[in-house]
Amino acid sequence: MKSNEQISAVPTNVITGALGVGKTTFIERLLREKPEHERWAVLVNEFGEVGIDGGLLNDSNHQGVFIAEVPGGCMCCTAGLSMQITLNRLIARAKPHRLLIEPTGLGHPAEVLATLQAPHYRDVIDVKATLTLIDARRINDSLWLDNASYREQMQVADAYICSKADLYTGIENTLIQQYVHTEELNEKPLLMKFDSEQVKALLEMPCAYQAVDCPVPAISLRKKSLSVSEQLATQDFVRLNNSGDGFTSFGWALAPHKRFDLHRVLNVLSEVSINRLKAILITYQGIFAFNIVGKEMDYQEIDESGDSRLEFISDDNTAAKQLAQQLEISLFALVE
Repeated sequence: MKSNEQISAVPTNVITGALGVGKTTFIERLLREKPEHERWAVLVNEFGEVGIDGGLLNDSNHQGVFIAEVPGGCMCCTAGLSMQITLNRLIARAKPHRLLIEPTGLGHPAEVLATLQAPHYRDVIDVKATLTLIDARRINDSLWLDNASYREQMQVADAYICSKADLYTGIENTLIQQYVHTEELNEKPLLMKFDSEQVKALLEMPCAYQAVDCPVPAISLRKKSLSVSEQLATQDFVRLNNSGDGFTSFGWALAPHKRFDLHRVLNVLSEVSINRLKAILITYQGIFAFNIVGKEMDYQEIDESGDSRLEFISDDNTAAKQLAQQLEISLFALVE
């Protein structure tokens, strides 16, 4: 790339969808297939305070990829100023050819889009298509059908992509078609599975959503708290929690010299049933990423992580507190 190249308006896509739909996995696949000579930036927002998605995306095999996180709720509702500061720094540092933004599954993508379309970003950000991911197996799940954030994710989308298609049984195609027809959303593109060429074309579509006004962040200015990584520089254990919109999160982070036993972790997590749980844990047997949606758990070994982190989200505050206590007794208290 020539040194005098100017990148003014960065093509930007919002990747949204409900909790556990597979947004991070989708973005990770996009990063694997990005043009080798391009720099891409990813801004990740999580409801929880610990922040795990950035670690899942920060793969040393991804050359020319820059990751930044905004933890602690919807990036516009509760961290609007933090979003803009982090976004500005990310663009200045990466000078990206493309920017991907992943709001929390409990967030409000319309407000994120309103921020991106604000006058001071018009010469910096070229807002492209918003892609909403759907797990068609859960298209009729009342937890999401009655959720305002989920409905907003469907309404602001420029296209829909079904995730986890390898787990479908055959009826999902009919269910999703019925849903988009009933909701009068069937004029928008719908992919029943990830297709590289079709997804690339969708990324270049313009954003049809036009914000009336950019909301003023509903926050108060306060002294910046230390990040989780900064806290782990002086202590071995960090515990954080968050709540809002009927959901509660608990998260833990442990210094890198603390080691888990993989077999104990699997025994404990296999009994968990929760809206959403993510973890990256350093064990004696290697470093593993864990993912739980409802009662479904999967895990895989990954190459590296600066520390161990686990976080879950629940729509039942009492159950969340009970699970937090259970994990601290059966898992964290036994870490050496």
